[in-house]
Amino acid sequence: MKYQITYDLNKLGQNYKLVERVILEVSDGKPIKPLETVWLIKSWAQSADDILYLIQTAIDNNDGLLICPIKGDCAWLLGSPVSTDIMRFFTE
Repeated sequence: MKYQITYDLNKLGQNYKLVERVILEVSDGKPIKPLETVWLIKSWAQSADDILYLIQTAIDNNDGLLICPIKGDCAWLLGSPVSTDIMRFFTE
């Protein structure tokens, strides 16, 4: 299943490296990071809740996390090579 993961790490204990490590662990293959705190992943996880459960161990109570399954159409405006990576992500 394909997912978009978006997060905001607020001031308390920002640990971007830990969050990124968990995202890489839950991902099948190479995730795409089109924006600073946005990831597109293919995952072995059965649901967005499963991914949430894993990533929430890496964030603080005051942080924000949004995980959405990607089903269907998508549009973007980004430069290369990110745009090429996104195109490949949606066509595979």
